[in-house]
Amino acid sequence: MARRPTKSDTRKKALLAALEKSLGVVSPACQATGINRSTFYEWYDLDAEFKKAVDEMGELALDFTETKLLKRIKDESDTAIIFYLKTKGKRRGYIERQEVTGADGKDLGGSSGTVTIRTREELIAEAREWGFTEQEIFGDNSSSTT
Repeated sequence: MARRPTKSDTRKKALLAALEKSLGVVSPACQATGINRSTFYEWYDLDAEFKKAVDEMGELALDFTETKLLKRIKDESDTAIIFYLKTKGKRRGYIERQEVTGADGKDLGGSSGTVTIRTREELIAEAREWGFTEQEIFGDNSSSTT
């Protein structure tokens, strides 16, 4: 015999319908149903079936958005084409990379990518060599340990 739906079940069903209309955006779905966002997240965390339905809705929203993007590509939108290639065409080399260099493209110095780890004491000693006072090194809380 099937279990009789509870008030909570009915509210979850209404919220899922509102989520579908809002393409998975929680705030407008909660507003439309009069359900607090905190209640939504409580259900999401505690009810595996509800969570699965919400996650599937997110996938449907992504599919909808991808369809819109593909339509814009067919309409020859340069922005849509570039976006698609940057996200889906990475393995073919369509990717932006940033190179960090010094002036005129020169090396920033130091050893090629090697990070030197120094102790606090070594850093304090170097700051003193550069002429920094204890006040400048430690600020108002002069708590030097050297």
